[in-house]
Amino acid sequence: MNALWRKNFLLTFEHLHTYLLTMVPLIQFNKFVSLKTQHCSTEFSSLFQHQFASSKKYKKSTISLFGIKQEEKETLRAYVQYFNATILEIPTAHQEVIVSAFTLHGGPLIESLAKKPAIDFLDVLAQAEKYMNLEDAWLVKKNEHDKRKENKLISLQEKRLLATM
Repeated sequence: MNALWRKNFLLTFEHLHTYLLTMVPLIQFNKFVSLKTQHCSTEFSSLFQHQFASSKKYKKSTISLFGIKQEEKETLRAYVQYFNATILEIPTAHQEVIVSAFTLHGGPLIESLAKKPAIDFLDVLAQAEKYMNLEDAWLVKKNEHDKRKENKLISLQEKRLLATM
């Protein structure tokens, strides 16, 4: 691939050859071409590769799984989705490492998994599904409670407003 990059990079200077051929005597041009080829094959190619190698996307390793933790206000469902997406980027991840990384950080799910250890990550996901459903139900109930509280506040304000009239 490096040879292909070098060849394409050198071809971009092809129009420069034709211009120099008409402007510079042939002896000087031959010296320039040999110097340019040597120079391009070393310095230009290394600069070119360095420029584009810095934007290369590197593959994640299994160690990166240990750095993933659930944020304070992040739902378990969002955390599991992100964790699964990261696992898909690591084709060499082993089940034991995945389970260890997932259970590294605390929480009710992890406490449950400590009581009943999972065999593989599918068991962890099955257990997590129960907690996700519980969390979803709790969020629905909390939203209903907040709406009722808001309605009570509005009705109290209306009563006070009517009393002042």
